[in-house]
Amino acid sequence: MAVPSDVTEAIIKTAGLSDAGNTSSAFSTLATNNWLPEAKEYVWTYFKKARDFQKTGVDITIKGSREYSLPSDYDRMLDVVILDGDTRGTAQAGTSNTITLASADTSTEDSVVGKYILVYSGTGENGYRQVTAFNTSTKVATMDSNWDTTPDATSLYMIVNYRQILTPATLQQLEASFTTGEKARPDFYAEYDNKLFLAKVPDESYYGVLYRYYVNIMKLDDTSSIYTLFLNQFRMVLQKYIEMKALKKMDDTRADKEVKELARLTSYLISKQIVDTVGLQKVVSY
Repeated sequence: MAVPSDVTEAIIKTAGLSDAGNTSSAFSTLATNNWLPEAKEYVWTYFKKARDFQKTGVDITIKGSREYSLPSDYDRMLDVVILDGDTRGTAQAGTSNTITLASADTSTEDSVVGKYILVYSGTGENGYRQVTAFNTSTKVATMDSNWDTTPDATSLYMIVNYRQILTPATLQQLEASFTTGEKARPDFYAEYDNKLFLAKVPDESYYGVLYRYYVNIMKLDDTSSIYTLFLNQFRMVLQKYIEMKALKKMDDTRADKEVKELARLTSYLISKQIVDTVGLQKVVSY
């Protein structure tokens, strides 16, 4: 059986207008310029903490620097983890899913397999993958998935054996640490103005900062894989919204029924998607 194709904005708009019974060019323009953007905003209102809108980022600390930029699609933080390790070195080489550790590396198979390797400088910086196999003779570590950028002989790596979830705080609460100038491995974080602030201020330029966050779907690149996932997962809500708006535009009596159906679909997806429903608004009629 053929695998279904990914949904596109055009498919959603056409389906919504077809369900309403009006595929005219005027309504197509309204769907493109008004109703689909409104539908996305509608989904965003109710699904800000949906499982499908979670992403992971990795950054590397800079000694003496407390401030780090967050991704352009960032909305809110789930958690921040600081990564450290005793074994660091310069890679000899790499392939799409391996890295060859330094020739002088004395790691054993048991001490490496199952742990994560972080590329903290050089080619492939910010790469973070789990080791599934390690050959102590060749020093080749095989990873659980392909690197985003293949490491090479310029890549500095660390075998992570320390992970600490940082305690969230406000920027004001961190000011005391910033004032004293104390530098050490961070244990607190704050977020402000799309930036991440660490305290204590890092004393090294190799700690990994692993963070999970919710994306803002209104800021997503429409060519990204997560945007495609968004269209696939919320197709019925987006399509129903466009149908409802078209029916209202035509003063069609079916509009009231579709408003109720939109609310039903939304409530169902909330029960499936939402991780944290604290403060979730009640689904309202349009």
